[in-house]
Amino acid sequence: MTTTEMTKMTQTHSEMTIHYTNLFSQTVDLAADYSDFALTFKCSTFDKYTHQDGKVYIMHGVDSKTFLDVFTVEAMIYEYKGCWHGNSMNFGSFDNFADAVTCARNAQLPEVSISEDAALSLMRN
Repeated sequence: MTTTEMTKMTQTHSEMTIHYTNLFSQTVDLAADYSDFALTFKCSTFDKYTHQDGKVYIMHGVDSKTFLDVFTVEAMIYEYKGCWHGNSMNFGSFDNFADAVTCARNAQLPEVSISEDAALSLMRN
């Protein structure tokens, strides 16, 4: 293999590496510019940003096919039916944090919904 061919392969590899760089791999706290959200959980597969009401959250991960960031807006709706249980409610997925924040702020929850902390507290009793 010639030096020119090797250089081209290296450049192509570098371009692919740049293409697959995402916010998740940079380990940044995306909530720094949003006072009503906080990073509440972080692990090797996803981050969780919770709204100040404790009800709506944004799950941040990476799409396994494109390796790009995915921000999913969700909430847990807890009900008591002899015991407490929760159902996940999905409001949408986005490719950027700002759109996910807008969606989370506008999410319409049932009036009787309680925060995750409140539900866990009730479950302990």
